[in-house]
This record gives sequence, structure tokens and C-alpha cells, in this order.
Amino acid sequence: MVVGETISQGRDYRPSLFTVVIKTLSYQPIAGNSRWYNPLRCVRPLRGNFLLPIGTANAVGLTNPGYRWWCKKVAPSVDFSWQRLVGSVSPEGSTVDQFAEMVSRLSQFRFVALEINPFCPNVTGYSAEKVVEYTKAAKEATPKPLIFKVSAAQDVSAIIPKVEGKIEAISINAVPWKLAFPEERSPLAHLDGGAVSGKPAQKRNWNLLQWIRVISPDIPVIGPDIWEYQDIARLEELGASASSFGAL
Repeated sequence: MVVGETISQGRDYRPSLFTVVIKTLSYQPIAGNSRWYNPLRCVRPLRGNFLLPIGTANAVGLTNPGYRWWCKKVAPSVDFSWQRLVGSVSPEGSTVDQFAEMVSRLSQFRFVALEINPFCPNVTGYSAEKVVEYTKAAKEATPKPLIFKVSAAQDVSAIIPKVEGKIEAISINAVPWKLAFPEERSPLAHLDGGAVSGKPAQKRNWNLLQWIRVISPDIPVIGPDIWEYQDIARLEELGASASSFGAL
């Protein structure tokens, strides 16, 4: 799977090669931190030995024009007959009823599934009880399979058991900078640090994957942070049912 801001709205790579998760949408437009005139304002490449790229830091912050824009401007140009797309939605800025309305509307398109993204590292987030409420509303609003996106910054053991029976799979978000590099200043400190993906996120996120397999062994987990070909085999060994790369 290709996920997140990596390909924006599914128009920058050949979608036929992957199942593509579109940029997360919200009920109302969210300015976030991304600016078209300065894209590197909220994204930085991370480099290791010999300056080789090892991942990405980002503080995009759910920037998107709102789901109505996607329905009007993007959906008409998407050929769902050959593109396997997953819609991604955030409850940020919406009531439970508004979130259900958005999920219901997006369900009219031929997404193979919908992803609920309540734990973006660059926004405030919600209590476990509120997340369960939004998830229940989404389940009632769509016949589509639901993917529930979690974060290493949350206590998943207090959340996942409460959404079992309402979701069909789990995906994993980028790791907040302060968890990945607690002793280092983020290049995005001016935007509260941001989050990292790729190799720097593997240890925490792959440990999280293993923990999810313990507390909810029957729910498929999409393993994150592929950076090299051998990462796919490693994720399979850890119990992932699928693999993803590109979670900005």
C-alpha cells in the first residue's frame, strides 16, 4: 500500500501498482501547515550515514480542502474500475453526525475501504471514548470495510478492544519526533516538531505492530515504514497482513 501525503490524491504515481490511500480528508477545510508556495516548510528529508536518505519528517497537519472539494474536483477524474483506492477521513473539526455524513457520502464512491485517521501526530487528537464514538458512527454510516489508524503516541490497549467488531483492519501512523528522537531538536521545531516515517520510525512502530497482534490477534494489521525490500519480509515475520510505505 502507498499511504498518506506521498502521492497526494492518487495522481502522482501509477496507482495500478498499489492499493493507494488518499490524503486524509475532513468535513471542513483544514489549512494545516502545508503551503503550495513553500512545500519544504513542513517536510524535511532525514539522512543517515553518507547522507543517504533514511526517512522523512513532516508537520503537514491534515492540510486538505475538505471532503466536498474531493467529491467535486477529484472524484470525477478517478477511474475506480482499475485504481484500488482507500478513502481516508479524519474527525478533526467535525461533530459525530458530520463525520457520519462525510463517511456516508464517500461510501458512494468505489473505494475498496475507508480509513479512520483520528490520531494524526500533528493535531490534538481525541480521548479513547470519543474515538470509539466516531468509529461506531462510521460503521453505521458505511458498508465499506473500515481501517482504523493508530499511533505509537497513544495507549492502543485502551482503544483497540473497544473498536473490535467495528473495524476490519488496523494501520499505523508516523511517530512523533519527540518519541523517535527524544534528545534531538527537530528541524520542524517551529511547527511543534512533527513526526517521522521510514527507518527512524521502524523500531517503535514495529514494536507497536507486535503489541497489537498480542491484544487483538484476529484483526489484520498493515505494517508501516517500508524502506528496503527486506522490510516487507520482516513485517510478515512480525505478523503484518499487508505492508505500506510513504506515511507522511
